[in-house]
Amino acid sequence: MSGGSLDYVCYKVDDAIDTIEKRATTVLQKAFAKHLKDVAKALHDLEWVYSGDYSEGQEVESLRKVINKEMELKAATEQAEFALKQLKDVLGISA
Repeated sequence: MSGGSLDYVCYKVDDAIDTIEKRATTVLQKAFAKHLKDVAKALHDLEWVYSGDYSEGQEVESLRKVINKEMELKAATEQAEFALKQLKDVLGISA
């Protein structure tokens, strides 16, 4: 297999980073460019996993640079709440 499952969006982000770095006039803008570099790496690694070029799990380190535990916990909680609702619906239990 080959990459492309996310339409190589990481390279589009890289282009945006180049532009931001060239035009940045504030520390905040420069910090944002740095953050985007981490996002682009995470997108790259995730795309390669989805495309079968990387093994499942090879994206974890780069994702952890942009996703903190609070964000991960919130996503897990939302997933669990959705699953609970589905179970209740199947069992005919009202909320």
